[in-house]
This record gives sequence, structure tokens and C-alpha cells, in this order.
Amino acid sequence: MIVGGGVVGISIALHAARRTDPLSEPVMLLERDVIGNSPSSCSAAVLGQFYGSTQASGMARDSLRYYAGLEGKTGRSLGFLRSGVLTLAKGSSEKARQRLRELVEMQDSIGIRVECADSEQIRELCPGIQISDEEIAAWEPTAGCLDPQLAVESLTALARNRGAVIREGNPVEKILVEGGRVVGIESDDGRIDCDQVVVAAGPWTRSILEELGVSLPIECVLAEHYYIGSQEEHQEEVRKQGVLSIASPEASGATGWYSRESLNLEGGETALEERHSEEAAPIKTAHPVLTDPKTGFYVRCDPLQSRVSVGRRGGDFIPISSPDDYDPNVGPAFSAWARAVLESRLPHYAEQPDLGAETGLFTRTPDNQPLLGKVEGVEGLYIACGFSGHSFTMAPSVGEGIAQMLMGEPVSAFDEEFYSPQRYL
Repeated sequence: MIVGGGVVGISIALHAARRTDPLSEPVMLLERDVIGNSPSSCSAAVLGQFYGSTQASGMARDSLRYYAGLEGKTGRSLGFLRSGVLTLAKGSSEKARQRLRELVEMQDSIGIRVECADSEQIRELCPGIQISDEEIAAWEPTAGCLDPQLAVESLTALARNRGAVIREGNPVEKILVEGGRVVGIESDDGRIDCDQVVVAAGPWTRSILEELGVSLPIECVLAEHYYIGSQEEHQEEVRKQGVLSIASPEASGATGWYSRESLNLEGGETALEERHSEEAAPIKTAHPVLTDPKTGFYVRCDPLQSRVSVGRRGGDFIPISSPDDYDPNVGPAFSAWARAVLESRLPHYAEQPDLGAETGLFTRTPDNQPLLGKVEGVEGLYIACGFSGHSFTMAPSVGEGIAQMLMGEPVSAFDEEFYSPQRYL
């Protein structure tokens, strides 16, 4: 039983269903609302691999490879755009530059395609960027981003084709425990017996666990969203986590393929004739995904919406006590900040018009690392939560690793000890 239908829960269902018989060992997922609801719908779905640890970078590497190959193998589009990801050093000091070089070397050592770009190369990759001659960046040419809603829809279809039972509008009221082990759940549809439960419910995870007397430092935070653009089609509600979106200038530079219609065929995760980018017209982007740790923002082109999206990279988010009761209004401070940081690096966006504002939710932990694995003291209980806005980056690796746990297999998809919830229990 999987609780929560975001990208992480769906990935767990897909990977678990691949290992089981749908009649003798059914995989079931219950979602309180609709599949892909917040926080997955609020994600920028950037697939960068530039993290500060081999554990996180390795998971991001494997997840990127999984996404990049899935469309050709299954015929289902994820809206995958290989735009490249450019991460600036945290300042122009020698200390900041040396730290970035060390991380580049670390990631190169685990098979990530990454290189150190000097200021001239940065300007070529990201035309119009304002940087000093001393600044450097990490360049990931094979990285990129997804369309979050389309990706969740496609992964859900693949999970169902593998035999997973997925029910929407069915909140879990209680996990049933007898004699220290899971025996079932209570939902709107009544009791369902099961001996394993994975809680991947994002902002609702903490309250579900507290009903069992399990207290973990999962913080739910509010991320503000600010959109910019003018065309009527931009009025479609597209949520991005902590995002400022700006109508895209004339495209140039990085290319990828990005189509809701292309490769959206029926069928499960079976080998189809491999399809390449010539089946969908390449989409040019104005520049790669750009992340700026010093200023605290990222910017990604969103060709599906003909716009550019900007949001916080780290920074201060507003903690909230309950995901069911918070003020969704966005104040002017975030809008002003987003405008200022974007224009400080890419001043040619200054004339782009506003689109509107919105909010979203995500969860984080004190060390900004997710909680993955068994919850000791309750046999059969597992957790996957606290991704700090990086759920898409890690979801395939999390799905594989949790499925390995459920099947009693050795865990190879992530470092079980590093991410264990036991570090807080």
C-alpha cells in the first residue's frame, strides 16, 4: 500500500508493480485528491545532478538516465527537455571557485557528464548574462527538465499498465497497527488489509505518522509563485514551486524535444522501437537552466508555455502548521525580489509583462536530505518524504530503492543508511 500520488508515490508504485503479480501481490496507491497534486504540480522539475554529496548526485544521475530513456522505450512523453543545466559558483572568490571545481571532480568520478565553464563559455551558453570575468560554473550538457504534470500522467499510466491499482479522491484516515506491525489502513472506502505501507504523502506525511506516535522533523513550507507573460494561452493554471514565469524571448541556443502529442501511445513499459528527437520538432530554448547559489534563484525556459520560470534556490520559505489551512495569497515582496534577482543576471527580461501569482507547498528536513526507508518500531511501515523541492530529480531512484526494500532485495538505488529515518529517531 502506497499513500500519496505525487511523483514519488507513483514511481514507487511503478517500480513495485514491475516486481509483483497483480493478482497474488497487488500494489495499491491511494491519493487524497488527484494524482500529481501539490507538491508535484508545484515543481519546476529541473533534472540537475550538481549536489554536494555523492549520494544525492548519484541518485540524480540515475534518475536522469531513467527519464531520458523512458520515452523511447515506452512511447509515452514526459515533456523531457535536454536543455542543459548551468550552475554558477557561489561567488567569484577563489574559495568559491575551488569548491565548485571540487564538486565537478567528484561528480565526474561517479560518471556524471559535467565540466567547469569559464566566464567566456558561460556567456556563450547563456547569452546576455551579467557575470564578472572571474566567475565560473558547472555545465551539465545532458541535464534538463520535465513537464511535471505530463510526466506524472505518463508514469501513472505505466504503473497502471503494470497492474498497480491507483485510487484518487481516497484519503487515508489511519494506518492500522497491531502487535507492532502494520495490518492495514482505514480510508474513505473502509478498511483495506495489507502488511506493508509506504507513506509518500508530502505535506500530510507528518500528521499521518504522528497518529502512530512517530515524530519526525518534517517541515511543510509555503513557496510563492509569480508568473509573467501576456498571451492569453498563458492564463492556463500551471503551478511551479516558488516560481516566477516570464514570457520567453526569441529562442536560441540549447535544443530538446518537447511535445504532449509525440510518443503519447498506448501500452506499458515494454520495449517499443526506439524513437529519437526527429519524431518531434526540436524546441529551441533561449538558454539552459541557470542556477545561481549566490543570488539564490534558478531560471528555466518553459517552451510548452512559451515562457521562462524563475524560483528560489534555497532561501527562506514560510513554514506552515497545516497543509489544509494556509493563506494562498502572494505578497508583493516575492514579486519584487524575483524581478530584481532575475534582471541582475539577465537584464533583457526587464520588459516582460506580469502574468500573476500563486503559492505551493513542499516538505524539507533539518539536513535538507529526504527520509527514505523503514520506520523502526512499526514493522512494515516505510516513508519517502522531505525532498526540499527535488522530488522529480530523485523519484526514479527512490521508486527503485523502496521497491527493493519492499521485496526484501538488497538496496542498490540509494544509500539506505544515509537517508534512513533512524537518524532522527
